[in-house]
Amino acid sequence: MPLGTRLRAGPQQGFEVASLILAPHFDDAVYSCGAMVARSVAAGEVVTLLTVCGGEIPPDPPATNIVRELHARWRAANGGVLPLRQAEERTAASALAAGVMARVIAMPLLDCIYRRDGEGRALYTRGAQLGGAPHPADPLPAQLRATAWLAEMVVSEVYLPLAVGGHIDHRIVRDWALEWFAARPDVAAYAYADFPYTRNEGAIAVALASLPAPWVASPTAAAFPTTAEMDAKIAAMRAYRSQNSSFWVDDDAMAAEVRATPERVWRLSH
Repeated sequence: MPLGTRLRAGPQQGFEVASLILAPHFDDAVYSCGAMVARSVAAGEVVTLLTVCGGEIPPDPPATNIVRELHARWRAANGGVLPLRQAEERTAASALAAGVMARVIAMPLLDCIYRRDGEGRALYTRGAQLGGAPHPADPLPAQLRATAWLAEMVVSEVYLPLAVGGHIDHRIVRDWALEWFAARPDVAAYAYADFPYTRNEGAIAVALASLPAPWVASPTAAAFPTTAEMDAKIAAMRAYRSQNSSFWVDDDAMAAEVRATPERVWRLSH
């Protein structure tokens, strides 16, 4: 399960990547695979982090409880202003790459808290909805099926979220990628455990059981991170000032949980 297997760019992408990690949001790839990325970069490989819900915060976001709550939290963690999530991702990638930039690209699609139906109504208004089933009017699945981002890349392996915790965006990204993989038997598919949702007892088993048929997940051999790799991951995670406050009281608590939690990856087959 070499993270650094060489990938060749498709004719329209115009660049070569070593590994492709699909992330629903800025931070998901680093939270879940940061030590693996650090190991790959240290071996001389280039890693590409592709964030699916990478669109800018809209100037007129829905006036919902979840938007108000999250924006207030992000401002509090960022000196009173809304953070630039893209900047946090670039800073984190640079930290992982020890000064050599890991490639960061983003699709201009909206996070679920900003998505609306055809009538302009917010689809997700409360935090409790984010772990449920996607709204029937959610435009993201159709937007992803219509995109050529993956089709334009000639790849040999891709990592996608297992959707531990059942977050709407994680499930949609997982299922979109699996649909694409079903028609590409030449591409090796891997799923990573979504951290820190793995802290909930039984969440990994639920995610494995919820994989769409006929997909089967087989655990890969554990690669225990070195101290240097974990240090790089923690340094990178500190860049997500706006997001860390949702999961940890401070950086020390974050670092302690990261060191105690192995990164887990499964090979997917059907």
